[in-house]
Amino acid sequence: MHRLTSSSYSGGMGWVGFALNAAIGALMLVCVLKIRNGTLHRNAFMGIRVQATSVSEEAWDAAHRVAVNWWSAAAGVALAAAAGFLIAAVIGASDEAVGPWYMGVLVAVTALILVPAPRAIRAAKAVTQTD
Repeated sequence: MHRLTSSSYSGGMGWVGFALNAAIGALMLVCVLKIRNGTLHRNAFMGIRVQATSVSEEAWDAAHRVAVNWWSAAAGVALAAAAGFLIAAVIGASDEAVGPWYMGVLVAVTALILVPAPRAIRAAKAVTQTD
């Protein structure tokens, strides 16, 4: 009977990268689609959850309209990365080869999610100041 050991198995990081990026990409895509069709209401699960966006539905919507294009890019990067990690896992790429890509994608997706935050918060505050 053959046992899988670290020396006989590689590609674990590829599978983790695939699963994580597919989940993040899918979640971001759902969020983007809900923002675009106006059905992402204030909730406890997804969105920009700060004091400025919790004031009103209008403030929530204003903030998310600012972030939606950046979040579309984040979803695209995560889903493209998921495809790449799946290929890496299937061909058995070593964790040493996949690891740097994993970290790079993590940084890129996180940046795309966070970069619009200051402008989004300003947009939410602008709505509340005009009320």
